Amino acid sequence: MFTSFVVVNVFWLFILPSHGCTDCQIIEHYILLFQIKYRALEKFYDSDFVPDDGHISDVLPSSDNNDVYQYSAKGLEPSTKYEFRVSATTSAGQGAEAIIEVYTKAFLFTGKIIEAFSNTTCLVKYKAP
Repeated sequence: MFTSFVVVNVFWLFILPSHGCTDCQIIEHYILLFQIKYRALEKFYDSDFVPDDGHISDVLPSSDNNDVYQYSAKGLEPSTKYEFRVSATTSAGQGAEAIIEVYTKAFLFTGKIIEAFSNTTCLVKYKAP
C-alpha cells in the first residue's frame, strides 16, 4: 500500500439573516458545531469494492467570526468516488445533512522500475510520487 497525498477541501458558507430582514426566518438557536462525515462509495480500480455504511466523522466548532468554513479530508485514495455530509448542530439538535459526491483524480505513478527475470519475463514496479 502507498501513502496517499490526495486531499479534498469542502467549503460552505454560513450566513445569518441581517436585522430587519423581512423574508428571513428568525433563528431561535445558535449553531454550536458542524459535523462532517465522509466515506468511499466507489473505487474505480477495484471492481470487488463494496462500500460500507460507516463514515469517517469529525466536528468543527462554530465561530462568531467565521462566515466561511473549510474542512480538509486528507489521505484519500485516488480514482475514488466519495460522499461528504455536512450538518449543523444547535441546542435544538442536529439539522439536515447537505450531501455532495466528489471524485478524486487518477493517481499518476512515476519512477518506473523494470526487473528482468529472463528473456520472456519481467516485473514492472511503479513508485508513488
